[in-house]
Amino acid sequence: MSDRSRKEILAKIRRISSRREFPYDREAVEASVDPRPKGRTLADHVALFCKRQQELGGQVHEAASVTELVDALVRRLSEIQDGPVWVEAGLELGGESILDRLRSAGVPNLNEATEPEDSTLWKQLLADASVGVTGANWLLAETGSVVLVHRPGRPRMLSLLPKHHFVVASVSQLVPNLDEVIPLLERVHADADFAAVTIVTGSSRTADIEKILIKGVHGPQNLEVFLLVGSPT
Repeated sequence: MSDRSRKEILAKIRRISSRREFPYDREAVEASVDPRPKGRTLADHVALFCKRQQELGGQVHEAASVTELVDALVRRLSEIQDGPVWVEAGLELGGESILDRLRSAGVPNLNEATEPEDSTLWKQLLADASVGVTGANWLLAETGSVVLVHRPGRPRMLSLLPKHHFVVASVSQLVPNLDEVIPLLERVHADADFAAVTIVTGSSRTADIEKILIKGVHGPQNLEVFLLVGSPT
């Protein structure tokens, strides 16, 4: 490129960038900067989270008690389970062990995701897993996302390798958006056992060159959230 051509291009860029006239509908742009409605109630956030999950092809099973939630979990496992079910180590809701409740309900082939004592890798243990059951740190109402902070007992693979990912959570973990979570993540990051953070927004999906969307290619085929909206007792 000649020096003359370079100067002409730079001159054009300066003229364009110095234009005073705003080329768009200013009111529409300002409205789109933060379109989130203000003053939502908790019920509004629950409804929005459920709506977003539905749009993503997921499901939310609302339960008024831990017993109702476990019943829904057992029912879904009976419908889709075709292999081992792995449950996050120490997963509790309302002070009750989810693994113990599933065992009491007679769910077969249950495994707790305790750290392997030998050199076995998680990808080997979870290679044929049917369902991975985890808790969650936060649920994001505006996007229907699940935020998982990984640690011993909740390996990242547990939410990625099984065919189905089931999340057990309480409405107390529901927040409006990621903005609310960022300051909390900064504190969690300082923990000695901090490993990674995953934000799950629906089942895994990819699209080929023809823009055909395919789900479940490189991760769980579906995400389901079992949400306690009532008292734990």
